[in-house]
Amino acid sequence: DYQKAGQIVDDEVHDVLVRGLPKGVRLTAIMDCCHSESILDLPYVYNINGDLQIIETSKNEGISKLVGAGARFLMDGNKKKAMTSVTQGMKLMMNSGKGGDSAAREKTIKTRSTEADVIMFSGCKDSQTSADANIGGQATGAMSYALISSLKKNKNMDYTHLLQTMRQTLQGKYTQVPMMSAGRKLILEHAFHI
Repeated sequence: DYQKAGQIVDDEVHDVLVRGLPKGVRLTAIMDCCHSESILDLPYVYNINGDLQIIETSKNEGISKLVGAGARFLMDGNKKKAMTSVTQGMKLMMNSGKGGDSAAREKTIKTRSTEADVIMFSGCKDSQTSADANIGGQATGAMSYALISSLKKNKNMDYTHLLQTMRQTLQGKYTQVPMMSAGRKLILEHAFHI
């Protein structure tokens, strides 16, 4: 158990489930759990901004943006928000062990990219929790429900529309932001398939 052996970290999960998968293999992982954005330690993370458009970022760029947001708040004079953003950014940087520079990003891409088609949907960002839900009398994870209901509406959605529909399903009901990551750069206009 974790008290004797320690927690399982994303590097170990990547090494067991992802590393070594050959070209032609497809792994679609659904991780509807807390702090799950980087659980497979994949180099390409796709997020949705406030306009529900997908923005491709590396984990390092996301951390840099978080720290940048904290600095921007400092300049605006809202120190409470600034300190919250800076604290979150620092925690993420220390926990991930990666910096926010382009050399670190290149190293992540080089060491974590995959030959196989590896795609992961996670319940939330690393800094968030993933909600349990009871929908229609059924216990489910909120992100799992959003993914299933989105695919029931349209089985032929591209990656962009699938992630947007999932986010729209949860918006206003849950604070978590479903994430999508991949072992190699996705063509977002291609249809999602398992």
